[in-house]
Amino acid sequence: MGIDKPNIRYTVHIGLPASIESFYQEAGRAGRDRRRAECAIVLSNDDPRRSQHLLSPATPLDEVARVVNETNWNDADDIVRALWFHVRAFRGEAAEVEDIASMLDQLGDVQTRRQMNVTWWDRRWSSDSRRPDSAREQAEKALHRLVVIGVVEDYAVNFASREFRITIAGATQDQIAAAFGRYARGYQQRLGEQAEQEALALRGQPHREYVLAVARLLVSFIYQHIELARRRALNEMLQAAISAHSGDALRRRIVDYLEQSEWDERLEAVRASALGGMDSLAPVLDDLVSPNDAAALRAATGRALASYPDVPGLLILRSVSEVLSPDADPEVVRQNLEAALGFAAEKFRLDSTDVATALGQAIFCAHGKAGAAQLLMELSLASTHADRALARSLIQHVPIDVAGIPARWLMNKLTARCAALVKAEEE
Repeated sequence: MGIDKPNIRYTVHIGLPASIESFYQEAGRAGRDRRRAECAIVLSNDDPRRSQHLLSPATPLDEVARVVNETNWNDADDIVRALWFHVRAFRGEAAEVEDIASMLDQLGDVQTRRQMNVTWWDRRWSSDSRRPDSAREQAEKALHRLVVIGVVEDYAVNFASREFRITIAGATQDQIAAAFGRYARGYQQRLGEQAEQEALALRGQPHREYVLAVARLLVSFIYQHIELARRRALNEMLQAAISAHSGDALRRRIVDYLEQSEWDERLEAVRASALGGMDSLAPVLDDLVSPNDAAALRAATGRALASYPDVPGLLILRSVSEVLSPDADPEVVRQNLEAALGFAAEKFRLDSTDVATALGQAIFCAHGKAGAAQLLMELSLASTHADRALARSLIQHVPIDVAGIPARWLMNKLTARCAALVKAEEE
């Protein structure tokens, strides 16, 4: 929107904005003369349960794509329509790796530093007749992936000849692994270290196969982090819209989200932690003493998660700040706890003691609000990633009046296990 006039009196945004930042920029076209202006969102959320499922960080992309593609036009609301574009931008890991393989076929030798031209006007690249630029976009995305891992140093686009002018870097396998590690470290130090080690472990195979193997790791990383971040941004915008019962409340939530706050420096320490932030929660939770603090932290963690959606410590802070906010949504608490436990186990490979210590700190913090600590405990144990080791560790790290919940959970598991053994013996 290139509109820059001082006397625009209103804006109307139809559909779900891509993020709070997008909505704020677009709404900000009105009232530049500092006189009263009205900014509205016309948004349909016909199936809130479906929306929560699709935007949950614990829902895999292939499940999102399945639901979106199976929903007919009459049953689609603005959340489904926004995700329709989303799943087409992220066509799937296999399809993107195939595109990179096609680009490597065009490039040929990538071990030698040189310059060359390749065209996107090639049968390798599918062309959508409704979008003349689709072939170029598909080829350029594959080319950009090769830039990220250091195989291609740079390229320029010649629209007249429908070609890319490409500088091949001539990178070694060690240099490619280092480039991938640097890219991943931009998101999180420990993930970057793991990424580089995974790439180094693949060395020794023929160079083209090695490049394609590292590219496959890169695409997987993008789908696990960037795709999730964009869905997180949609979710934060939806939560802001549906939770605000007045224009002033919506404005306050958006401003809280966008403003730099006292929490930012401490959240950066959580993000940068090698343990996914699980060892850095105490300095944040110690200062969480009022509902207003909780609302401010909720906004700050929401903003951080839009860039780093899979850091378990940030997700736990998002959960506890939500449960302590005046307008708490239990489903948002559940989504973030489920994602926190999943990423802690699968991506950061943390043991149950580290996870239980962090959850215990959050539960202690929530103990001052009636029912909040109990809700956090029950939702943690309801997670698909909860196990006996986590429950046993939690008993040691939570208030005594909440410790009975994991104790009963363990007893129920033991009872069910004994019953299964007895049934098996009888049969």
